Amino acid sequence: MIINKQNLMVEAGIKYQNKVAGLFKKYGLQYEALDKEKKDKMPDYYVYKNNKEQGFICEVKSIISGGSQENGKYLLSTRDPEFMEHIKLDLDNPKNEEIMKYNYGSKNLEKKLKEKLNEAVQQYKNLIRCKQEYKDYPFVIVICEDFYAEVLDSYNLKMIFDDLQEISAIIRLEKNYEKKQVHQEHLKKLNEYCKNRNKNSSVKELSKNWEKDCEGVPDTIRFRVWLNRKAKIKFKPENFFRNPIID
Repeated sequence: MIINKQNLMVEAGIKYQNKVAGLFKKYGLQYEALDKEKKDKMPDYYVYKNNKEQGFICEVKSIISGGSQENGKYLLSTRDPEFMEHIKLDLDNPKNEEIMKYNYGSKNLEKKLKEKLNEAVQQYKNLIRCKQEYKDYPFVIVICEDFYAEVLDSYNLKMIFDDLQEISAIIRLEKNYEKKQVHQEHLKKLNEYCKNRNKNSSVKELSKNWEKDCEGVPDTIRFRVWLNRKAKIKFKPENFFRNPIID
């Protein structure tokens, strides 16, 4: 069966959008759909907690893949079953090493991020042009990244914020942040192994230590927030989220 890659990305984007809306509801936030107009695209939601007069405008953007291979045959994405079968995550396979190098090439992902942010800003401008009553609310973009398209940690967001002062903040759903903190040392060792092919260590051994240290650490999903210090309208995440991670 031929898999339509474009449909994969559209479906994944819808799932991410629904996931964000579900988390808003879980954390006691209410939201109203804004993108109802057929003519001009607008941000997805107006979000508020207790007071409807104190909320923020929210657009959900997703980066589903880190690129493609073989003229689009494979998407560098966990959402593409053909790619997941193709790579099989064998770190000692030279071909897969090349895949990973391409996937994590910063220029490719930085370009995607810029495109998504510029698109979101245009949607925000469409909203303000048509509905002036939203002009004083912060504009927040939630970026949902596939594992093979992680870009927010590697990009200097403050640099692009200078040019996009309409954006009050960028948010990511941070899964198991506490576990990631616990395992920073393990990640360093794994990166060293991948770089030097240290024969005195093995991925299997490192994984066992990882699992051991993981015991007792709960699974969590938290909002990680990058604030735009030069935004025209400031965003206060603590007014909406429980225990946010603020950068």
